Amino acid sequence: KHSLSFELNQSTFCWRFTDHPITAEAYIDLLTRTIADTKFNFYEANTAEKAYSFIETSYIKDKAIDIALIDINIPKFEKQNIFSGTELASYLRSKYPKCLIVLLTMHDEYIIINSALTMVNPDGFISKNDIDFQSFPKIIESILNGETYYSTTISKAINLHINKNTNLDQIDFQIVLLLAKNVKTKELPQYIDLSLSAIEKRKASIKRNLVSQKITDQELVQFCKKTKLI
Repeated sequence: KHSLSFELNQSTFCWRFTDHPITAEAYIDLLTRTIADTKFNFYEANTAEKAYSFIETSYIKDKAIDIALIDINIPKFEKQNIFSGTELASYLRSKYPKCLIVLLTMHDEYIIINSALTMVNPDGFISKNDIDFQSFPKIIESILNGETYYSTTISKAINLHINKNTNLDQIDFQIVLLLAKNVKTKELPQYIDLSLSAIEKRKASIKRNLVSQKITDQELVQFCKKTKLI
């Protein structure tokens, strides 16, 4: 098992990889070549307890954490109710809201994926079976440039669930598309032949069926774009 993290321009990148043929050293080499003229200092955390301690220390010292790659299967830290990388990522998000979080997993079960989506809303979600030496640097580079990325296996699991368990119709998609164009909810009746209350009920149902009713309109649009629903 391998794990790593590194600092970029006084900010910290945290990584955790397990059970994958690419070694930590290979990731370091790939990242160093991907992001030119950058000095890296690496930090290793192969358990949730070590990662938690690192986050706490960094937060107390007002030290930035810009991006974190977290394995969902990271060993738990029961004392802080962190039983997987999902809870660890959620805790990191609470301390560092602007940190780019990339989750890694070998799972393709929707219940696990949806839990991570709801708790963390990651900037990247990658099945370790989907990455190799060629694709990994490009993925990280795109995330650093502000794009969100779900790997093929993750997207397929989400779309399979949506196709089997949701009944989104043309009006539902029209609502999401209009929201993606920055049309406010109160303005939607101008484009859709429904009352505002009916539209709000549909929007709540869309959120509930796809991820969670608690997500914002922007997060709904982002999710639909990530999973190529729109």
